[in-house]
Amino acid sequence: MRNRRRRTARSTIALLLLVLAAPLARADSWMPFRGMRRVDATGHRYVVIEPKGSDASYQLVRAAEGSDAVPEIRDAVAEVRSGDAVLARGSLPFTPVDVIVLPAGSGFVLLDVYGNLGYGDVVSFIGESGARGPSLALNEIFPDEECEAFLHTASSIWWRVFFFNDTATTEIVLVSHSSVRAVRWSDGRVRKTEAEDIVRALRDGDPRRRQLALDVAITSLPKELALEAGRRIQPNPREPLTLRLRAAILLAHHGDTSGKTLIHSTAFDPPDTVSAADRDYAIEVSGMMLGAAAIEPLRALLRGPAGPHWGSALDAFASIGEAAVPTLITMLEERSESADYCGGAAHVLAKIGSRHALDALLRAISDPREFVANAAANAAISIGGESIVGRLIEVLAQGSTQDSRIASALEKWKHPGAAEALLAAWDRTGDRFTIRTIREALRFQTGVDHGDDPRTWRESLGIR
Repeated sequence: MRNRRRRTARSTIALLLLVLAAPLARADSWMPFRGMRRVDATGHRYVVIEPKGSDASYQLVRAAEGSDAVPEIRDAVAEVRSGDAVLARGSLPFTPVDVIVLPAGSGFVLLDVYGNLGYGDVVSFIGESGARGPSLALNEIFPDEECEAFLHTASSIWWRVFFFNDTATTEIVLVSHSSVRAVRWSDGRVRKTEAEDIVRALRDGDPRRRQLALDVAITSLPKELALEAGRRIQPNPREPLTLRLRAAILLAHHGDTSGKTLIHSTAFDPPDTVSAADRDYAIEVSGMMLGAAAIEPLRALLRGPAGPHWGSALDAFASIGEAAVPTLITMLEERSESADYCGGAAHVLAKIGSRHALDALLRAISDPREFVANAAANAAISIGGESIVGRLIEVLAQGSTQDSRIASALEKWKHPGAAEALLAAWDRTGDRFTIRTIREALRFQTGVDHGDDPRTWRESLGIR
């Protein structure tokens, strides 16, 4: 169940819309790289990337004649399938974040540096024989002023929303938070994509290519062309639902909300013929598309244990913003509901960042269900920061499952009542991690270190 909370894939359009609405919050930590296997469109050519110290190794492989399509492997140990032919192998000076496998004879493309997005070569071509092709840094693809505007964190520059391989033009298409660039396979030539490229792709026979073109069109297609394309696709029942949903969002981006009914029915009252992926997409964009009208259907969807659309429903709630806060506070305090339901409400309140939720979040830290309490503590600290330190100390003095989380906050912000509450928490726990966090917080609060015995701390600080 917890894995469903960590949804690594989000629909492209939702990401684009969030970018338009607010700066993206990004985690700046990286788990050790375990490996990957990326497959081309035919399912019979693939690249295996394996960790090799701080770098990586690769193998370009052709599947055996008549064999089944090769499944992709993401973030796990990957290997060459028995009976398949290795076309090239070698070492890489860095570990890539992703790989695009090009058609036969053209090799493959490495995207970004794992652990350091946006630094070094963000696009590197490797030929069919393993020969190195063109490599491009971020500022060779996007102008300097755009690169400077991307979110910079301690490890990375978060520039990329998504990418795809355009076999019609033999280019890699890269979509940033503000523009689109195409990089040619043969020589690495970069060009800014034009509206004509998107319009051409929208008329392509390949549904996947048309889907990607619609995603790009949201922020890249001029209004007149966008409305023409959206009105051609959205109401047409002969078009795939995947495309009709995206066309509805394309139209809404330019003020035409005629697709509301389609989004609502697909998200909240879908017929059996609707795929899980299409419903998930409709749920995720429902908040943006329907506004406050989506609140109660989303609330109903979240009741009970986390289901397959839990993450999308939370994203939809967050996109509604302040109007959803009163309902989310009520959800947080519905103790008879599941931890996923109440904790999910806390997660959304953190994303919205409303100070109106602080009282409810601080109360919820005392919830005996650790998932709810932790979500509430994280949200309250994120929203309130130093201004709620006194209230956090009150919660700490009473005790909860979040003693360690509150203690970690007291490593950043000083308060005259902190030491006594920290020592009370120390007396309640035998957990070594919690004790270490409490001790570090005491050192920060007092400027001294009295060792591993809380009695020594009490005597030295004059606290009974």
